[in-house]
Amino acid sequence: MKGPRSSRRCDPSIRACLVRGQYVGYREEDGADKNSSIETFAAAKLEIDSWRWAGVPWYIRAGKGLAAAATE
Repeated sequence: MKGPRSSRRCDPSIRACLVRGQYVGYREEDGADKNSSIETFAAAKLEIDSWRWAGVPWYIRAGKGLAAAATE
């Protein structure tokens, strides 16, 4: 899969670039497996390889059960 040329992949040795998890209370929802390990949340820190955006981190958060729905 090709992405924009100005983006670069996160170094796999840096685990701080990606966080995955399950929100509290998911296993108690109707239809959810009580032993589920399915992720319901992900967050990523991205950097754009461009002089204009040098040193500016981009954060993306997505998931079920967040306090607010927003795009900023």
